[in-house]
Amino acid sequence: MIVDGFRDRSADISVLYPAKNMVQLKQLARRYVQLREMRSSSVRVTPAASASGGTKPKAKAGQDELRCYNCSGKGHISARCTLPRREPGSCFRCGSGEHVIKNCPKPAPRNKDEVALVDEFRQGKTVDNPNNKLNAALSELNLSDQSG
Repeated sequence: MIVDGFRDRSADISVLYPAKNMVQLKQLARRYVQLREMRSSSVRVTPAASASGGTKPKAKAGQDELRCYNCSGKGHISARCTLPRREPGSCFRCGSGEHVIKNCPKPAPRNKDEVALVDEFRQGKTVDNPNNKLNAALSELNLSDQSG
């Protein structure tokens, strides 16, 4: 069955694809409407007071700081960056044209709230963070798996 007429470019529209007849399409269309309503209710933006006295949209948790695509600094966007423009294709962390960020020799900045990446766990690495209870829990799991 061809689904046409929905002006939706999100992944939600894929809910309708398995329909083989009109009855199934109606059932899936109800699910589609529920998904759209859930998404719109979870993306609500509330104004927050800014330093200039105006309001700006409040971002979701974890996205409250702007990130510059030029210098990777926080608190501004690349259009307002005062540093020289980074060459296209250069390293996002240090600006070198010799490599990309994946191969950058400069260590990534760490903060106290950061947890280890999945790749670090696969390699057996842990993050040096005394407040990171995740490492302790994973260590206990690894010990219990080996003893059983």
